[in-house]
Amino acid sequence: MKPGRMLGRLLLFFVLIPSAFAIHVFYVDGVHGSDTNDCKSRRMACKTIGHAISLSSPHDSVLVAPGVYGENLTVAIDLQIVGSSPRSTVIDGGAITSVVTIAQGARVSLAGLTLQNGEAGIENFAFGGGINNQGTAFVFDTVIRNNVAGDYIGDDAEGGGIRNQGDLTLDHSFVVQNATAYSYFGYGAGVFNRGTMSITDSSVSENFDLSTPDLYGTGIYNSGTLVVNRSAINRNQGAFDTAGIYNDCAALAIINNTTISLNGAGYDGPALTNCGTMKINSSTIFGNLAEYSMVGGLFDYQGSITLQNTIVADNAKSNCRGTVVSGGYNLSSDASCNFDGAGDLNNTEPKLGPLRNNGGFSATLAELPGSPTIDAGNPDGCIDADGHRLKTDQRGFPRPGRFDHEHRCDIGAFERQRD
Repeated sequence: MKPGRMLGRLLLFFVLIPSAFAIHVFYVDGVHGSDTNDCKSRRMACKTIGHAISLSSPHDSVLVAPGVYGENLTVAIDLQIVGSSPRSTVIDGGAITSVVTIAQGARVSLAGLTLQNGEAGIENFAFGGGINNQGTAFVFDTVIRNNVAGDYIGDDAEGGGIRNQGDLTLDHSFVVQNATAYSYFGYGAGVFNRGTMSITDSSVSENFDLSTPDLYGTGIYNSGTLVVNRSAINRNQGAFDTAGIYNDCAALAIINNTTISLNGAGYDGPALTNCGTMKINSSTIFGNLAEYSMVGGLFDYQGSITLQNTIVADNAKSNCRGTVVSGGYNLSSDASCNFDGAGDLNNTEPKLGPLRNNGGFSATLAELPGSPTIDAGNPDGCIDADGHRLKTDQRGFPRPGRFDHEHRCDIGAFERQRD
């Protein structure tokens, strides 16, 4: 990336993150830099990110040139670390420990990076292969892939991709092909959240189990407060329980404009399991697998789960099990959800296309012509759990559609733009 574009990314990043402009900027260039330099200009760049961090004071910024950096970073101060792009700026953990560890009390922002090949094991109790956050983290335009949480001595493995115990915002990012391994109990091969976490315009996909006998929540395990907006949770595969999102007892999960599809677990594998409080709005839960489970879609076994304007269809065995409360205008392809609210449709096929890129950041299932979901949403407008109007669909396209003559939103995460 040219210097002007790199600076443009940095300036955009500062607009998006909730922090002040940097006091100083330190430069890193793994090809031409040296850790004997002062790192205050591109000509005098550091060679390693870790050295730049050691020179930094609170509220500084580290600007990283393209390259592959074999490092494991610990950040204990307020800091911004900005790469050129996820494709060109890679931090490789070398299967040693977490790629990035954020200490309690630190406010850290990461952008334009790929974080890969972290392996959180005995040294840090199998927590967070890609990111282990105990502070406040903002992660933007970043790919977190091929990381592992797990050890050989039987401790719990939490968060192959991300483990959050603080406050973490994930925006326009991918958490993909991460795993829990070796440990007897695994929680969240993609994401483990015990704090407060928001996921927006992102994808948690293709995360998996790697020899963990009891894995809960292959995509996401939530035992804190989780909000998911305009995102995709697809193709996560686990060996035991819940391939999509596992929402623990006393936890809160709010899901808006999100597609949850083609997830599968080998033993007891609904796409979503809830023991706490779960609220799902204008989302699509479709085609999830469960080899031995009685339900492939939603399983509420102790908590409270409420759906509105949502499709639950063609999941293995059945769509719902347990008590599911309808807020109205839902569709189920079978009778198992027992939707009984205004505008609900049971035993109705939604007529959706395949999971693919239909525009926007993440994969969706488009409504086909003649789908009963078209213009079948709440006539007063599709809303979130707090009653706020959802003005776009998962892709960021207008809701209702731009050329929708009835001016009524559709059911599900995808909004057809023409009637």
